Amino acid sequence: ADEPSSLSAGLLNAMLFLARCTEEKAYGESERTLCRKSFETLMTSERTEQLIDFLCEPGRGESSRKKAHFLLRKSGEQGARRLGERLAEEKEAKRRKIFAQALTAFGRSALATLDRLLHDNRWYVVRNAATILGEIRDPETAGHLAALLGHEDERVRREAIRALTRLGTTEAMDVLLVAVEEGDPDLQRQALLFLGAMKQTKAIPYLLRFLERSDPFVRCLELKRGAVRALGDMGAAEAVPALGALLQQRKIFFRRRFQEIQIACCLALARIGTDECRRILEITTQRGHGPLCRSANRALQEIARAEKS
Repeated sequence: ADEPSSLSAGLLNAMLFLARCTEEKAYGESERTLCRKSFETLMTSERTEQLIDFLCEPGRGESSRKKAHFLLRKSGEQGARRLGERLAEEKEAKRRKIFAQALTAFGRSALATLDRLLHDNRWYVVRNAATILGEIRDPETAGHLAALLGHEDERVRREAIRALTRLGTTEAMDVLLVAVEEGDPDLQRQALLFLGAMKQTKAIPYLLRFLERSDPFVRCLELKRGAVRALGDMGAAEAVPALGALLQQRKIFFRRRFQEIQIACCLALARIGTDECRRILEITTQRGHGPLCRSANRALQEIARAEKS
C-alpha cells in the first residue's frame, strides 16, 4: 500500500533489484553492466516523473521515500535535472522542501543541476540551490557560493553565507573573512555571526584587526558588536587584552553608542571566563552604577555560575 499507485509493486521491486545489483561487488563486471542496462531501460522519463510525484503523495513512509531517492539517484542526470526543474517551478513550500531533500540525497551527483539553478534569473531559485549546496557540503562548491555574495538580492547573499558556514572548510572560511573585511554591511553582519558559530581560531586575528579599526563616530556599532560577540562565542582567550582595552576607553561624544560595544565586551569576557576576564570585569564594576557597571556585574555572576556547574 506504500508504493506509487502508478507503478506496480512488482515493477518497483524489479527496478530496486536491478539498481542494487549494479553496486553488488559479488557480481562480475559483465553482470553489473547487464543489470545497469536493464535498469536504464525500465527507468524511462515517464517513470522518473512518477517517482517524483510519489515523493509528494501524503502518507508515504520514510522507507518508501528512501527507495524513491535511491532510484532517482540511480537514474543519474535525468533524475537530478527533472527534480531541479520541478523545484524551480513549484509554488508550494512543502513540495519544494520535498524536492530539495531529494536533490540533497544525490550528493555530488546533483552539482551540475544545481549549477544551472545558480544561474537562474529568479532569486528564490538561486537561494534554494544555495541552500541545497550547503546541505550537501561538498568542499568544491565554495567558489560557486562565493560568487553569490555579489548577487543583487540580499536573501541570496545571506543564504550563500549560511551555506559557506555549513561547508566549514578553509576555503569557505577565507571567503567569510573577505566578507568581513570588504563586504557590504549586511554581508559583514552575517559573516561575523556565522564566524562565531563556526568557532574556528583562524578568524581571531581578522576579528581583532576589525575591532582595532578607527571609528570615532561609532558608525560601525553593529559590526563591532558582532565581532565582539563572535570572539566571545569562540572563547578566544587571545582577545581578552583587546576587549579589556575597549572597556577602558572613554568617549566624550557618542558615549551611549560606544557603551553598547562595551556591554557586548562584558558578555564576551563572561563566555571566555578566564581569571584575566574576571579581573577586568571587577575593575569595570568600579566605574559607577550605570549600564556598563551592571553588565560587568552580570558577567561576573555568569562566570561564577559556570564555575559551579
